[in-house]
Amino acid sequence: MKISLPQPFNLKHTLECGQAFRWRLVEGWYFAAVRGQAIKCRQVGGAGNIGGELEFFTAPEPDNAELIRDYFRFDDDLPAILREIDKDDYIHGAIEKYKGLRLLRQEPWECLISYICSAASSVRKIGQDVDRLSAAFGWELCIGGYATHSFPAPEALAGGRTMEICKCGIGFRSGYIHEAAKAVASGRLDLESLQRKKYEDAKRELLEYKGIGEKIADCVLLFSLDKLESFPVDRWIRRAMQGNYAECRDASDRKIRAFAAKHFGRYAGYAQEYIYQYVRGTNQQKRHYIVRR
Repeated sequence: MKISLPQPFNLKHTLECGQAFRWRLVEGWYFAAVRGQAIKCRQVGGAGNIGGELEFFTAPEPDNAELIRDYFRFDDDLPAILREIDKDDYIHGAIEKYKGLRLLRQEPWECLISYICSAASSVRKIGQDVDRLSAAFGWELCIGGYATHSFPAPEALAGGRTMEICKCGIGFRSGYIHEAAKAVASGRLDLESLQRKKYEDAKRELLEYKGIGEKIADCVLLFSLDKLESFPVDRWIRRAMQGNYAECRDASDRKIRAFAAKHFGRYAGYAQEYIYQYVRGTNQQKRHYIVRR
Protein backbone atom coordinates (compact mmCIF):
# COMPACT_ATOMS: atom_id res chain seq x y z
CA MET A 1 0.00 0.00 0.00
CA LYS A 2 1.17 3.57 -0.63
CA ILE A 3 0.45 6.90 1.03
CA SER A 4 0.98 10.14 -0.91
CA LEU A 5 3.32 12.60 0.81
CA PRO A 6 2.17 16.13 -0.05
CA GLN A 7 4.25 17.68 2.76
CA PRO A 8 8.03 17.46 3.16
CA PHE A 9 8.98 14.04 4.48
CA ASN A 10 12.31 12.27 4.61
CA LEU A 11 12.06 8.71 5.87
CA LYS A 12 15.82 8.29 6.33
CA HIS A 13 16.21 11.43 8.44
CA THR A 14 13.12 10.56 10.46
CA LEU A 15 14.10 6.99 11.30
CA GLU A 16 17.86 7.51 11.68
CA CYS A 17 17.86 10.66 13.84
CA GLY A 18 18.03 8.74 17.12
CA GLN A 19 14.49 9.27 18.40
CA ALA A 20 13.52 5.58 17.96
CA PHE A 21 15.80 2.57 18.28
CA ARG A 22 14.32 -0.51 16.60
CA TRP A 23 14.27 0.39 12.92
CA ARG A 24 16.56 -1.68 10.70
CA LEU A 25 17.45 -0.96 7.06
CA VAL A 26 17.57 -4.13 4.92
CA GLU A 27 17.96 -3.97 1.14
CA GLY A 28 16.35 -0.56 0.85
CA TRP A 29 13.44 -1.26 3.21
CA TYR A 30 13.04 -0.18 6.84
CA PHE A 31 11.70 -2.81 9.25
CA ALA A 32 10.44 -2.52 12.84
CA ALA A 33 7.78 -3.62 15.28
CA VAL A 34 5.43 -0.79 16.27
CA ARG A 35 2.46 -1.18 18.62
CA GLY A 36 2.29 -4.92 18.12
CA GLN A 37 2.53 -4.70 14.32
CA ALA A 38 5.47 -5.51 12.07
CA ILE A 39 6.12 -2.74 9.55
CA LYS A 40 8.07 -2.76 6.31
CA CYS A 41 8.36 0.60 4.53
CA ARG A 42 10.34 2.68 2.10
CA GLN A 43 10.02 6.08 0.42
CA VAL A 44 9.61 6.15 -3.34
CA GLY A 45 9.59 9.07 -5.77
CA GLY A 46 9.95 12.70 -4.77
CA ALA A 47 12.89 15.03 -5.19
CA GLY A 48 15.93 14.41 -3.06
CA ASN A 49 14.02 11.75 -1.12
CA ILE A 50 11.57 14.45 0.05
CA GLY A 51 7.94 13.94 -0.89
CA GLY A 52 6.79 11.18 -3.21
CA GLU A 53 5.03 8.23 -1.60
CA LEU A 54 5.50 6.04 1.45
CA GLU A 55 5.15 2.41 0.45
CA PHE A 56 4.43 0.10 3.37
CA PHE A 57 3.24 -3.31 4.53
CA THR A 58 1.98 -4.21 8.00
CA ALA A 59 1.32 -7.54 9.73
CA PRO A 60 -0.55 -9.26 11.20
CA GLU A 61 -3.08 -6.52 10.36
CA PRO A 62 -2.55 -5.73 6.67
CA ASP A 63 -2.61 -2.23 5.15
CA ASN A 64 -2.85 -0.47 8.51
CA ALA A 65 -2.72 3.06 7.10
CA GLU A 66 -4.15 4.54 10.30
CA LEU A 67 -1.18 3.24 12.28
CA ILE A 68 1.28 4.61 9.70
CA ARG A 69 -0.33 8.04 9.55
CA ASP A 70 -0.45 8.35 13.33
CA TYR A 71 3.06 7.01 13.97
CA PHE A 72 4.70 9.32 11.44
CA ARG A 73 2.62 12.29 12.65
CA PHE A 74 1.23 13.08 9.23
CA ASP A 75 -1.30 15.25 11.07
CA ASP A 76 1.50 17.73 11.85
CA ASP A 77 1.70 20.73 9.51
CA LEU A 78 5.46 20.48 9.11
CA PRO A 79 5.97 23.57 6.88
CA ALA A 80 4.10 25.71 9.42
CA ILE A 81 6.07 24.22 12.31
CA LEU A 82 9.41 24.80 10.60
CA ARG A 83 8.48 28.41 9.79
CA GLU A 84 7.66 28.97 13.44
CA ILE A 85 10.94 27.60 14.82
CA ASP A 86 13.16 29.11 12.07
CA LYS A 87 14.36 31.91 14.37
CA ASP A 88 18.11 32.21 13.67
CA ASP A 89 20.93 31.18 11.35
CA TYR A 90 21.87 28.07 13.31
CA ILE A 91 18.44 26.42 13.36
CA HIS A 92 17.93 27.58 9.78
CA GLY A 93 20.99 25.58 8.75
CA ALA A 94 19.64 22.51 10.54
CA ILE A 95 16.25 22.86 8.87
CA GLU A 96 17.77 23.27 5.43
CA LYS A 97 19.98 20.21 5.84
CA TYR A 98 17.35 17.89 7.34
CA LYS A 99 14.10 19.25 5.95
CA GLY A 100 11.54 16.46 5.98
CA LEU A 101 12.57 15.08 9.37
CA ARG A 102 9.41 14.49 11.38
CA LEU A 103 8.94 13.57 15.02
CA LEU A 104 7.42 10.14 15.62
CA ARG A 105 4.42 9.40 17.81
CA GLN A 106 5.77 6.38 19.65
CA GLU A 107 3.89 4.10 22.01
CA PRO A 108 4.40 5.65 25.48
CA TRP A 109 5.26 2.44 27.34
CA GLU A 110 7.90 1.32 24.85
CA CYS A 111 9.25 4.87 24.66
CA LEU A 112 9.60 5.04 28.44
CA ILE A 113 11.56 1.80 28.70
CA SER A 114 13.68 2.61 25.65
CA TYR A 115 14.79 5.88 27.18
CA ILE A 116 15.46 4.32 30.57
CA CYS A 117 17.80 2.05 28.59
CA SER A 118 19.39 5.14 27.04
CA ALA A 119 21.12 6.27 30.24
CA ALA A 120 24.90 6.36 29.64
CA SER A 121 24.54 4.34 26.45
CA SER A 122 24.90 4.58 22.67
CA VAL A 123 22.21 4.49 19.99
CA ARG A 124 23.42 1.07 18.83
CA LYS A 125 23.50 -0.37 22.37
CA ILE A 126 20.01 0.95 23.16
CA GLY A 127 18.65 -0.76 20.06
CA GLN A 128 20.33 -4.01 21.06
CA ASP A 129 18.96 -3.79 24.61
CA VAL A 130 15.40 -3.15 23.43
CA ASP A 131 15.65 -5.97 20.86
CA ARG A 132 16.84 -8.41 23.53
CA LEU A 133 14.04 -7.39 25.90
CA SER A 134 11.53 -7.89 23.10
CA ALA A 135 12.93 -11.30 22.12
CA ALA A 136 12.86 -12.47 25.74
CA PHE A 137 9.46 -11.11 26.79
CA GLY A 138 7.55 -10.30 23.57
CA TRP A 139 6.15 -12.45 20.75
CA GLU A 140 7.48 -13.04 17.26
CA LEU A 141 6.29 -10.96 14.32
CA CYS A 142 7.21 -11.61 10.70
CA ILE A 143 6.86 -9.55 7.55
CA GLY A 144 8.47 -9.87 4.14
CA GLY A 145 10.88 -12.53 5.35
CA TYR A 146 12.00 -10.32 8.27
CA ALA A 147 11.46 -11.59 11.82
CA THR A 148 11.22 -9.31 14.83
CA HIS A 149 9.39 -9.25 18.17
CA SER A 150 6.72 -7.12 19.72
CA PHE A 151 7.73 -4.94 22.62
CA PRO A 152 6.81 -6.73 25.87
CA ALA A 153 3.72 -5.67 27.77
CA PRO A 154 4.20 -4.04 31.19
CA GLU A 155 2.78 -7.16 32.84
CA ALA A 156 5.42 -9.33 31.18
CA LEU A 157 8.28 -7.29 32.62
CA ALA A 158 6.56 -6.71 35.97
CA GLY A 159 5.93 -10.43 36.41
CA GLY A 160 9.56 -11.35 36.07
CA ARG A 161 12.49 -10.62 38.32
CA THR A 162 15.09 -7.90 37.95
CA MET A 163 17.70 -10.62 37.35
CA GLU A 164 15.77 -11.92 34.32
CA ILE A 165 15.70 -8.43 32.83
CA CYS A 166 19.39 -8.02 33.61
CA LYS A 167 20.15 -11.14 31.52
CA CYS A 168 19.11 -9.09 28.47
CA GLY A 169 22.26 -7.00 28.94
CA ILE A 170 20.47 -4.02 30.50
CA GLY A 171 22.87 -3.72 33.43
CA PHE A 172 22.16 -1.18 36.18
CA ARG A 173 19.00 -0.05 34.39
CA SER A 174 17.28 -3.40 35.04
CA GLY A 175 15.94 -2.41 38.44
CA TYR A 176 14.55 0.86 37.07
CA ILE A 177 12.81 -1.01 34.27
CA HIS A 178 11.32 -3.56 36.67
CA GLU A 179 9.97 -0.83 38.95
CA ALA A 180 8.55 1.14 36.02
CA ALA A 181 6.86 -2.02 34.71
CA LYS A 182 5.24 -2.70 38.07
CA ALA A 183 4.04 0.91 38.30
CA VAL A 184 2.48 0.81 34.82
CA ALA A 185 1.04 -2.71 35.17
CA SER A 186 -0.63 -1.80 38.47
CA GLY A 187 -2.06 1.44 37.07
CA ARG A 188 -0.07 3.53 39.53
CA LEU A 189 1.61 5.20 36.54
CA ASP A 190 -0.99 5.88 33.85
CA LEU A 191 1.04 6.96 30.85
CA GLU A 192 -1.97 7.67 28.64
CA SER A 193 -3.36 10.10 31.20
CA LEU A 194 -0.16 12.16 31.01
CA GLN A 195 -1.08 13.11 27.46
CA ARG A 196 -4.09 15.01 28.82
CA LYS A 197 -2.10 16.85 31.46
CA LYS A 198 -0.08 20.02 31.15
CA TYR A 199 3.57 19.53 30.26
CA GLU A 200 4.82 20.61 33.71
CA ASP A 201 2.41 18.32 35.58
CA ALA A 202 3.13 15.32 33.35
CA LYS A 203 6.87 15.78 33.73
CA ARG A 204 6.61 16.14 37.50
CA GLU A 205 4.80 12.80 37.68
CA LEU A 206 7.42 11.00 35.60
CA LEU A 207 10.23 12.40 37.73
CA GLU A 208 8.81 10.65 40.79
CA TYR A 209 10.24 7.32 39.54
CA LYS A 210 13.82 6.16 39.96
CA GLY A 211 15.81 6.05 36.75
CA ILE A 212 13.76 8.84 35.16
CA GLY A 213 15.60 12.14 35.19
CA GLU A 214 14.90 15.44 33.44
CA LYS A 215 16.26 14.33 30.09
CA ILE A 216 14.51 10.95 29.99
CA ALA A 217 11.21 12.50 31.10
CA ASP A 218 11.45 15.17 28.39
CA CYS A 219 12.18 12.53 25.73
CA VAL A 220 9.16 10.46 26.72
CA LEU A 221 6.92 13.54 26.74
CA LEU A 222 8.18 14.69 23.35
CA PHE A 223 8.38 11.42 21.44
CA SER A 224 5.25 9.69 22.72
CA LEU A 225 2.91 12.04 24.57
CA ASP A 226 2.49 14.98 22.18
CA LYS A 227 4.30 17.50 24.39
CA LEU A 228 5.95 19.28 21.46
CA GLU A 229 7.17 22.07 23.73
CA SER A 230 9.47 19.58 25.49
CA PHE A 231 13.18 20.24 24.89
CA PRO A 232 15.38 17.34 26.08
CA VAL A 233 18.92 18.38 26.89
CA ASP A 234 21.73 15.87 26.52
CA ARG A 235 25.45 16.42 25.98
CA TRP A 236 24.97 17.10 22.25
CA ILE A 237 22.18 19.60 22.71
CA ARG A 238 24.09 21.23 25.55
CA ARG A 239 27.16 21.60 23.32
CA ALA A 240 25.12 22.99 20.42
CA MET A 241 23.16 25.46 22.51
CA GLN A 242 26.14 26.69 24.53
CA GLY A 243 28.26 27.04 21.43
CA ASN A 244 25.73 28.82 19.20
CA TYR A 245 23.50 30.92 21.45
CA ALA A 246 25.01 33.67 23.59
CA GLU A 247 22.17 33.35 26.10
CA CYS A 248 23.18 29.73 26.72
CA ARG A 249 26.92 30.23 27.09
CA ASP A 250 27.93 28.24 30.20
CA ALA A 251 24.23 27.89 31.06
CA SER A 252 22.78 25.02 33.08
CA ASP A 253 20.42 22.52 31.46
CA ARG A 254 17.51 24.21 33.21
CA LYS A 255 18.43 27.58 31.73
CA ILE A 256 18.91 26.04 28.28
CA ARG A 257 15.41 24.57 28.46
CA ALA A 258 14.01 27.91 29.57
CA PHE A 259 15.73 29.73 26.71
CA ALA A 260 14.52 27.17 24.18
CA ALA A 261 10.95 27.48 25.42
CA LYS A 262 11.06 31.24 24.96
CA HIS A 263 13.06 31.27 21.73
CA PHE A 264 11.41 28.41 19.82
CA GLY A 265 8.01 28.43 21.48
CA ARG A 266 5.38 25.69 21.37
CA TYR A 267 7.36 23.57 18.88
CA ALA A 268 10.67 23.64 20.74
CA GLY A 269 10.76 19.84 20.55
CA TYR A 270 10.96 19.94 16.78
CA ALA A 271 13.79 22.47 17.05
CA GLN A 272 15.54 20.15 19.48
CA GLU A 273 15.50 17.18 17.11
CA TYR A 274 16.70 19.22 14.14
CA ILE A 275 19.53 20.66 16.25
CA TYR A 276 20.39 17.22 17.63
CA GLN A 277 20.62 15.71 14.17
CA TYR A 278 22.61 18.71 12.94
CA VAL A 279 25.24 18.54 15.68
CA ARG A 280 25.35 14.75 15.57
CA GLY A 281 25.85 14.79 11.80
CA THR A 282 28.78 17.16 12.22
CA ASN A 283 30.41 15.03 14.88
CA GLN A 284 29.88 11.75 13.05
CA GLN A 285 32.48 12.95 10.60
CA LYS A 286 34.98 12.83 13.45
CA ARG A 287 33.88 9.79 15.50
CA HIS A 288 31.53 6.84 15.30
CA TYR A 289 30.45 6.31 18.91
CA ILE A 290 27.61 8.63 19.75
CA VAL A 291 26.22 8.70 23.28
CA ARG A 292 22.48 9.35 23.12
CA ARG A 293 20.46 11.42 25.55
